[in-house]
Amino acid sequence: MVATYSHHDRATGFWHLRAEKRAGVGHAVIGTAPAPVSAVRMLPPAEPYPLTALDHRFVSVDASGVFVRGHGPAGAHSDHLRPETAHLLLSLAAHSR
Repeated sequence: MVATYSHHDRATGFWHLRAEKRAGVGHAVIGTAPAPVSAVRMLPPAEPYPLTALDHRFVSVDASGVFVRGHGPAGAHSDHLRPETAHLLLSLAAHSR
């Protein structure tokens, strides 16, 4: 399971925190999991993801440097349609072979 997060995501940060008393997965790293969690930074499309970074049951990808655009109360919640996101998805597919 791979989850991205950005501190600029106010929908799962500020608002989720108010409603449920804790930040959501899109704002913070994956919390407790039944297996170790690999934490990596989202990479630019020209930089390959090493297999060792993604070869885990749980991967938490810090996209705070990429998912930054957004206006209004949700912040950067929907700023995921980026080349970096496609690069991550294609890297996961390539490593699964």
